[in-house]
Amino acid sequence: MENAQDSAGVCHYSIAGFIDLLGTKDRIAYIEAGETPEEQCQRLGEALQNVRKFRGDFETTRRACLEVETENDLCCPEAQRPLRDSLKGNPIEIHSFSDTVIIHASLATGNRKVPLESVWTILVATAAAQLYSLAREVPARGGIEIGLAADVTSGEIFGPATYRALLLEEKQADWPRVVLGEKLYAYIDFDAPVVPGIPENVLNWKYANLCKTLVRKDSKGVVMLDLHSQWLEQLMGEVYWKCLERAKKFAAERETRYRTQGDTRLTGMYAVLSEYLCHK
Repeated sequence: MENAQDSAGVCHYSIAGFIDLLGTKDRIAYIEAGETPEEQCQRLGEALQNVRKFRGDFETTRRACLEVETENDLCCPEAQRPLRDSLKGNPIEIHSFSDTVIIHASLATGNRKVPLESVWTILVATAAAQLYSLAREVPARGGIEIGLAADVTSGEIFGPATYRALLLEEKQADWPRVVLGEKLYAYIDFDAPVVPGIPENVLNWKYANLCKTLVRKDSKGVVMLDLHSQWLEQLMGEVYWKCLERAKKFAAERETRYRTQGDTRLTGMYAVLSEYLCHK
């Protein structure tokens, strides 16, 4: 997928994620109910921590991906070290707007020829941040898709990529999970022949296979990030199981709370989440 130049500027295909931290809007609305400026600032800081921690967990997992790549022979072989910089994905950008986290990376294959490295990193880091956030009782819901995008300013994009990710979060996710769009799933599900003499071909194929281990389909065929993936356990270590148990407890408690309150919509949402977390 190459870059193109037109009246919109530099256009390229990108992967984009739109993640909504549920419940944060209510906390934001409550901020100015504080009686003093100090109390209002304290509430603002507490609400902001949800976003900061999600982004921090994403960045921590992104760095941990380098160790996984080494263990799984995904780093550039010694004989190809002069090509090392080109045998990587494009830079990943992460931004926040209110209670929303937006993640994206270009899929262009210009100077860097392994865009699927960026896809793999975004998927696994988002899944880890999602589980950490659930363990802190801040559920996340989102969508990740690919599409055309144009650079707005440095690090910001505009176009169908982000719009499709937003629609997935709003229309398809339904409960606290992160779903993948059809175009993205087709992108990682390709079965191209591996050409041994072309290192970028081999690495893209390996990353595509890794990406597929991070997702699953629900009973309706919707593709979602799988918090039961072995890669999360490998990246997060012992804390993975602690986070999973806390997430299970949180989902069960929310299901009970909303059932007691007679809120059928939220009861159903957390019942599905609880069922998923408790069964692989």
